[in-house]
Parts: sequence; structure tokens; C-alpha cells
Amino acid sequence: MWTGRDSRTTGALAPSVPLDANHNPANAFLDETSFTGAFNTERSVLHDAQLSITATYTHSAQKQFRGFISEIANASDNAVGFRENIDLNGVYADSHVTWTRRLRARLT
Repeated sequence: MWTGRDSRTTGALAPSVPLDANHNPANAFLDETSFTGAFNTERSVLHDAQLSITATYTHSAQKQFRGFISEIANASDNAVGFRENIDLNGVYADSHVTWTRRLRARLT
């Protein structure tokens, strides 16, 4: 057993196991890191227009080692452990041109 103590009885958890207990393998971990970078610029183009460009990049990494009880039994092989490395990357880009509209009419 990964808990290091006799915390299981036949068919149910022993009363000595606290409610919402979290028993993981030795040296278990759940680590997440992330990075985000952004770029934005605006430039005048043509006679009376603005060009806007935006771009972002995001990276997220999860490294984890966790365990789960697969069978409630007083046996040494009643849990399963998972070790995972998950990397996520995201890219976003946008550009657009805006014109200023000039009205040639007067309102009074």
C-alpha cells in the first residue's frame, strides 16, 4: 500500500482515514509553469488609415506524478500511478486596417 499504514478494511476505507484524504506515492508532485509573450504595433498607412498588428505566444507545461486507488483491498497492488509531462503551445495573431471617415456635411 502507498499510504504506509493499514488504512483499508474489507470493502471500505477504515474510519481512521480522514474525509477527503489524499494519499499519493512517495515524492508525488503536480507542477505547472507557463509563459506568455505579446507584441502589438500600430502604423500609419495610406492617407488616413491605421494598421494594427497584434501577436501572442503562450506556453504551458505540466509535470505530474500521482496515484489512484484502483481497488479497495488490503493488498500491495491496489493502486495505479501516473507520470505525465504535458506541453501546450498557443499562438494568436491579428491585423486590421482602420480608416477615419471624414464627413463633408455640416449639421446645425
